[in-house]
Formats: sequence, structure tokens, C-alpha cells
Amino acid sequence: ITEKTQELRKVNEQMQEEVAQRQQVEERLQQAKENLEEQVKARTLELTQANAQLKQEIQDRIEAEAEVRRLNAELEQRVQERTAQLKVSNQELQQEIRASEAAAMHRKLLEEKLHSSERKMRAVFEAMTDIILVLNTEGNVEVVPTNTASAYKPDFDIIGLTIEQFFQDESAEDWLVQIQRVLDTQQILNFDYSLALGDQELWFTACISPMSNNSVIWVAHDISDRKFAESALHQKNQELANT
Repeated sequence: ITEKTQELRKVNEQMQEEVAQRQQVEERLQQAKENLEEQVKARTLELTQANAQLKQEIQDRIEAEAEVRRLNAELEQRVQERTAQLKVSNQELQQEIRASEAAAMHRKLLEEKLHSSERKMRAVFEAMTDIILVLNTEGNVEVVPTNTASAYKPDFDIIGLTIEQFFQDESAEDWLVQIQRVLDTQQILNFDYSLALGDQELWFTACISPMSNNSVIWVAHDISDRKFAESALHQKNQELANT
């Protein structure tokens, strides 16, 4: 009986140890489960915050792009309005000078105003590298002096090359058609064209505005860099499409 009791005691102790070990394992499993749930919650929160931040950045970008488009349109409108105002102001100054020829003191004051305006206009033109021409239906071409020399090599006469196009058969007809269209409609017209300058091909966008019933102002801006970038992008897209 004593031996049996001892055996039962040993079995009971072993069972208690196994139960204790099992409880410890279950506790560790429960702790691991709780830790995992906490990690999942924390990761879910991080992902939720990152997604919300990404959505906000996308929305901010959309709004910024819309604002840039709006500002560009507003700037373009202001430039057109300012150009029209300058044109009207210049005409008014000229009328005032003609009307005040009999009054020496008054004429001197108006001339000073005109000189100031001319200096400002000259400073504006000297800061520009665009090609500006005044043309009329009689074939006369007047060059408005701008700082085109700073944008091209010294031996490149970009203005002379531009004027030549009005007297060459392959380009004159198309260019004169554009000018006549502006005179007929009295509306601003834009079109792109290229010039061969040595071994280079330069691209320009011309803005033709009516000045009177028989004259226009031609403003040409060099867009070669943009054209080259568009061509390179197109070529890259073609290469990607063929791969």
C-alpha cells in the first residue's frame, strides 16, 4: 500500500507539473497572441495614416496644378490687357504731342513723358530675346530692337534670316497668308515654324497681332528646347512601345 501510495503521489506530481507547464505554455501563447494583435493594430494604424497622408498629398497636388493653370490663364490675360493698354497709351501720347505743338512749355512736358515711356519700352525690349517685327501690306518690315544677339552666336543673324523668309517662294506665301488672316479677322494668331541656321534647326512660335487695318506686329519666341524635348519624349515612348 505504501508503495502504491508513493507511485500515485509521483503520478500526481507529474500530472501537476504537466498541468503547470501546460498553463505556462498557454500563458506564453496568449501573450504572443496579444503581442501579435498589438503589432497588427499598430501596423494597421500606420497603413491607415500613410494612406490618408497619400490621399491628402494627391489632393494637394491636384489643387496646386489647378491653381497653376488658373494663374497662368490670369497672367496671360493680364499680359494681353497690359499690351493693349500700352498700345493705347502710346497712341494717346502721340496725339497729345501733335495737339500741343503751339504750346512750347506744354509740349516740353509731353515730350518728357514720351521720352520716359520710350526709355521704359527700350529697357523692356533690351531685356527680351524675342524677334519683334512690324509689317504692313506694302511689304515694309520694321525691326523692333531687342537683345536677340545674347541668345545666339555672334555670326548668326537670326533677324535677317527671319526677314528673308518673307521674300522666299517656299515660305513667303504661307507667312503672308497668316498675316492677311490677322488683318482680315483683326484677331491674334499663333503658329509654329522652323528656321535652318547652319546645321541647326531652330523652332519658333510666332504671335501675330493686328496694329491697324494694314499692319501687324510679329513676335517670335524660340521654342527649340521645347521641341527637342518633345521629340526626345516621343522617341522614348516609341522605344518603350516597341520593347
